[in-house]
Amino acid sequence: MARCASYKKRLMHGTDPDLDSGFAKTLFKTCSAGDTAEQPFDATRNTFDNLYYNALQRKAGVLSTDQTLYASAETKRYVNGYAFNQAGFFFDFQQAMVKIE
Repeated sequence: MARCASYKKRLMHGTDPDLDSGFAKTLFKTCSAGDTAEQPFDATRNTFDNLYYNALQRKAGVLSTDQTLYASAETKRYVNGYAFNQAGFFFDFQQAMVKIE
C-alpha cells in the first residue's frame, strides 16, 4: 500500500507519461480522500504473487520509483520475466531470502 502523499506528484501538472491514463484516474480518485488515503500496489494486495510486475507492464505502477523498473532498459527484462513466469519470480525471491539470512 502507498499513501497518496507518496505518489500525488505524478498526478500534478499533467499526468506522468509513464502512467496509464485510466490508472491515473484511479489514483486521482484515491487522492480525493486526502494524503493518507491508501492505494494497493496491485489487485491482489494480500496475496504474494507476480501481479505487481503485470501492473508495471500496463503502466500501472503506483510509485514512480516502481514504474521506473519497467521504463529502464536494465531492469525491464526482469519485470517482463517475472510478469510472465510467477514460478521464476518465486524461485528468485527465495534465493534472495536465503542470501540475506
